[in-house]
Amino acid sequence: MTYSGPFIKSIEPVGSCRDRAGNNTFVSFPLDYDAEPPTLSGLTVESTAAAEIVRWKSSSRDDVATVSRVARGGGSTTVFRGGGATFVEKKIQPGVEYRFSVQTEDPAGNKSRLLSRLALPKVVSLRTRGYVPRTAGAPVLRLPAVAGASYYHVQLFRQGTRIFAAWPLKPQLALHTSWSWSGRTYRLTRGRYRWFAWAGFGPRSAARYKLLGSARFIVAQP
Repeated sequence: MTYSGPFIKSIEPVGSCRDRAGNNTFVSFPLDYDAEPPTLSGLTVESTAAAEIVRWKSSSRDDVATVSRVARGGGSTTVFRGGGATFVEKKIQPGVEYRFSVQTEDPAGNKSRLLSRLALPKVVSLRTRGYVPRTAGAPVLRLPAVAGASYYHVQLFRQGTRIFAAWPLKPQLALHTSWSWSGRTYRLTRGRYRWFAWAGFGPRSAARYKLLGSARFIVAQP
């Protein structure tokens, strides 16, 4: 016989057989039936300077999640399969936009709908990738480390006007949503930005600089 519903769990039907002499034999067997797909919801992706944190909710703790990642301009890669409701992806590149997709599967093999979310980078670099990256909030500007550099110099422009300059000691600078510079207060609003970076040698008064390059980024979510 074939059973096709409704949903049951841990039921033990009993079967019997009788021969011509009247002898009876009984046997039971466990039966679990589930044709309902799990419910997947609450998919979010948090972009940080070190990783992309993917979170989701499935209808049962027994569900197994498959997380795939697509870099803009690239192919799909499965980066996680297992239980839980969180995955931390540390293998990310500065300035790369990723799309994460999650699907869960229950022990019966039923699969949920596929959900996807776009992850905008938190860190941008001087490397060009064929597109101007969009950023999630105030980005972190990452420079290449230069041997012998005493400090670094960064200038930020919006619509051709310089709106910020800094001299970090390390090859990285975290921008803020608002700041004061040259007697004015600025805010990081939506739009296109361009930044230049130099490595400095010796005391700042010597003004010995080496241009490292320039790059652009778009603030999509200030």
